[in-house]
Amino acid sequence: MKKIILNTILLLLISISCFANTIVKGKLTGCNKNPIPYANLVIKNTTIGTISNLDGYFSINIPDEYEESSLVFSSIGFKTKEIRIKTFEKKDICEIELEIATVNLDEVTIKVKATNANEIVQKAFDHYEDNFPTSPFIGKAFLRHTEKTKTKYKWLVDAAIEVYDPGFNQPSKEIKLNIKEIKRSIDNRSLDTADIYCFYLSQVKNISLKKSVKRKDNLADEDPKEIEKAIHFQDNRLSNPRGLFSGGVNVIRYYKQKDAIFDKRILKKHNFKIDTVLSYNSDDIYKIKITPKSPLVKLNKHIGKFRFPIGWIYIRAKDYAIIELEYTLIRSKKGEIFTSLYGSKIASSFHIKYIEINGKMYPKHITLNTPKANNLFKLMTNTVHGAKTNPEDYYYEKQEIIFNEIVTDNAILTKSLEKPWNSNLFTPRPYNSEFWDKYSSMVETEAQKIFREALEKELSNKNRN
Repeated sequence: MKKIILNTILLLLISISCFANTIVKGKLTGCNKNPIPYANLVIKNTTIGTISNLDGYFSINIPDEYEESSLVFSSIGFKTKEIRIKTFEKKDICEIELEIATVNLDEVTIKVKATNANEIVQKAFDHYEDNFPTSPFIGKAFLRHTEKTKTKYKWLVDAAIEVYDPGFNQPSKEIKLNIKEIKRSIDNRSLDTADIYCFYLSQVKNISLKKSVKRKDNLADEDPKEIEKAIHFQDNRLSNPRGLFSGGVNVIRYYKQKDAIFDKRILKKHNFKIDTVLSYNSDDIYKIKITPKSPLVKLNKHIGKFRFPIGWIYIRAKDYAIIELEYTLIRSKKGEIFTSLYGSKIASSFHIKYIEINGKMYPKHITLNTPKANNLFKLMTNTVHGAKTNPEDYYYEKQEIIFNEIVTDNAILTKSLEKPWNSNLFTPRPYNSEFWDKYSSMVETEAQKIFREALEKELSNKNRN
């Protein structure tokens, strides 16, 4: 009997050790212990990594074969730091401080022989195919999709995804998205089903607007399956993360494609001005301010003259590689009706960071913020008549993605593309604990945790009642 028990314990220990892996958790800070948000963390000499969150916290799952390696921490404006992974073994949470790196603007300007911001930006796009991948790759990533009013979450989805990109010189319509696993999917929206169904009938079923409006007012007579289809259609139309990679808002990836915001006329649409020079991985980086050429500039045919851009673009001095972009579209006075409908002057806000792998810049972190509105027909009526609106009808949709690994091996790409790819983010799936125990998810900020727990509690109370 003792022998059986001993064998059982040994088997359990072997089982545990086989599945054991190192999880490194910590916080990145700079001077005065201020958190460093969205810093890069990479296992040395690999494409495996993550980023710190807005509060500077990070968590990375280290595969067993890299436990003898090092973690490399880097962020624009700070000196890069390398730490052995073994150092973290006995610490639950560690604090890592990065030193500020300073650069002299005049020295950099002389060194790279660039005279002004327009010249630097033009050179960045002249060198577009030198610095961005023109060969296919798959990015393995973690996505967090949220919809939030001023006071609470209405919807939260955490998922592991795969993104296939044929190369930045290929049409973005060839991009593919696969939802690999769903960590959590919590939906507590108050949907205006009638408005959604009306839109669905007119856009998908090609029914006249007059007839669609009439049918939306008599939902009891409609097929419940069609109403469900309408909601799924609306979710995927407005919220499919594929738009982050293939849509015009991704102004870098969309460069040179038909009717792009950043195209050959980029200098005629935007003003650029050097703000300062920073250091990143011992390289000099230009931080350049983006403003519109004119408040009435037409960025492309979809945007028209109702929005103008502001933002920042970070360009490496030695080879004009684009390292980072912050790009926000603000509604002009001519777009005031949309400001009223969506409760915000911001039409969309896009942020992307790149990381260098084998001489090419691959996506590392992407966020997209877009104001949305429920009860749109009602809001339009209230806006026209000056009636009061419900603040909870206004909300922000946010999609945030961190790339944990970039795969460029052709044999692996071919094998991956042979499997079925499913881009439907909004169909809940069973929780796969074995997968998530080994996966590097995005660390929640304290504010995000509070909002999530409140959403879970509210939904639990609803189900209980």
